[in-house]
Amino acid sequence: MLTGFLLGLAIIVMCLMIMIVSLDYINCPPTVPGHFIMGIIPKITKEFHLMLYDYSRRYGSIFRIHMGMQTMVVISDPNLIRQAFRNRDLTARPKNDFSTLLNGFGIINSQGNLWKSHRHFLSNNRLGMQDWQSGLSAARQIIEFEGSRLLDVISREFGPTPTDPEEVLNSCVANVICSLVMSTRFDHKDKKFKDFMNNFDEGFRLFNKTGASLFFPFVKLLPGVRSTYNKLKDNREVMRAFAREIIDKHSKNLDPENPKDLIDHYLIKMGGKQEAIDALFHGFDPQEQLEQVILDLFSAGVETIKVSLLWSIIYLTRNPDVQKKVQAELDSVVGSERNVAIDDLPELTYTKATIFETLRRSSVVPLGTTHVTNRTVQLNGYTIPKNTQVIPLLHSVHMNPDVWDEPEAFRPERFLSEDGSQVIKPSSFMPFSVGQRMCLGDQLAEKEFLFFFASLFHAFNICPAQGQELPSLAINAGATVRPNAFKVQFVPRQKEALVHARNNVMESDVPFQSSD
Repeated sequence: MLTGFLLGLAIIVMCLMIMIVSLDYINCPPTVPGHFIMGIIPKITKEFHLMLYDYSRRYGSIFRIHMGMQTMVVISDPNLIRQAFRNRDLTARPKNDFSTLLNGFGIINSQGNLWKSHRHFLSNNRLGMQDWQSGLSAARQIIEFEGSRLLDVISREFGPTPTDPEEVLNSCVANVICSLVMSTRFDHKDKKFKDFMNNFDEGFRLFNKTGASLFFPFVKLLPGVRSTYNKLKDNREVMRAFAREIIDKHSKNLDPENPKDLIDHYLIKMGGKQEAIDALFHGFDPQEQLEQVILDLFSAGVETIKVSLLWSIIYLTRNPDVQKKVQAELDSVVGSERNVAIDDLPELTYTKATIFETLRRSSVVPLGTTHVTNRTVQLNGYTIPKNTQVIPLLHSVHMNPDVWDEPEAFRPERFLSEDGSQVIKPSSFMPFSVGQRMCLGDQLAEKEFLFFFASLFHAFNICPAQGQELPSLAINAGATVRPNAFKVQFVPRQKEALVHARNNVMESDVPFQSSD
């Protein structure tokens, strides 16, 4: 009797729960049908962002998917993405095993007051750039030196030998962040630096392998997944140890009257009054927060620019006519007797259009940054319940044939005015996302990408390795969309520029310490 009553009560409660949950979905976006437990997971037969693109063509600019225990709303219309991500109720981040591993620390995965205060702190300090004259002077000094070093390394060490450019690009891009954040530079052959960057790559690979646990948390208990998850935890501890070592060195040499970089500014705050500490860290451990901020800045500031540069080399190798137009503009603006300078960048309209086309065509971060609703919100006439993940499908934004004529074609002219004198940035172009969680260093990243790109193609003709096929457009999709490894030849075309690059490296008094 009692058993029957309890069973009936359980059924009633379950029905009520289903009804309550269903109320949130009465006015939901179009839903992609899927398995009642697995959702669309069994349908995944190709890269996830490409599958979502196909769905966007079928179900429209806003639709809903289920993946295991997760509900996600995908947006592919740029105006809707802007509308959504300007909403303060859409600034939360997903809660999953990875965010649990980070314990809410950092800038990428932090939330609430911690995220707001540190984004404000980083913005006010311009990522450490204010300590070198002005922010622009700091960026100029650092980027121009690394550009000279990039040309010098390629010229002296690689010559005409077919070369995989990733390692040296990695070093130069990383050194911009290193210089601003920790006043330290690394040689591309430095073992500590190579181990650090390899650990970053390993962390991305391990994270991708644990993907199933994001949708089915119990999967983490399976032996193979548990082993990978434990390796991911170990990887994070190794990365934190590297950051901790840098912080300790700064602590020993800290001069509160003369902060030299971003870490110094953090340490000054951490050594100040308790009220100031509480206002910045909100009860989170300051040391661990600083460690994760450093790692987040590397994660966001190195991988995307490096991968974008790799794609730019591939696209211009496959489109030699574009390469010649870029070089003609560089020769006209820069000439043959010096290197590209930051001051040249505003004059490089076709070159800038070419990097915009690279960013559009490659969409290195095709799913942008996943947001989560803090509470139930209305968007485009639809109801999106609290705790729903919202994905900006940037790949679809950049590859929509209704917006971009022949989107598969590589055509920089689409970013130029009719007379070719001005660069146009349409509203449907958002490589750094938009809204309150958009890339914090988007202006620095764009300047850095343009300068390294212009420096490379001013100094070298870049062509396929002799006797080999063109670099492939095949992708390796994970945290970013990377190309397959490839080799190209760097053939000197402006020898005076390479001499100047060598002299700049030899004579520079850049005030950064070697990692040695």
